[in-house]
Amino acid sequence: MKTCSSHICTLLVGLISAALFLVVSIFVLSEAETGQNSTGTSPYLDWPDYETYSEGAARKMREVAQSRQVVY
Repeated sequence: MKTCSSHICTLLVGLISAALFLVVSIFVLSEAETGQNSTGTSPYLDWPDYETYSEGAARKMREVAQSRQVVY
C-alpha cells in the first residue's frame, strides 16, 4: 500500500475540511432563513416580549442584580 506525500495529504485534509464547512454553513443559513431550527420550532418564540417590560420592571431587575454577589 502506497502512502501519499505530505503535500497531497495536506491538500486532501484541507479540501475535506472546506467541504464540511460549506455543508454546515449551508445548513445553518437555511435554518436562519426559514426561522426554524432542527426541531421545527421557531427560535424566535423564546425571545422576550419587550413591549411588556416597563421602567418599574427594569428598576426591580437592577435592584435584584445589584443585591447578588458577583460570580466570576
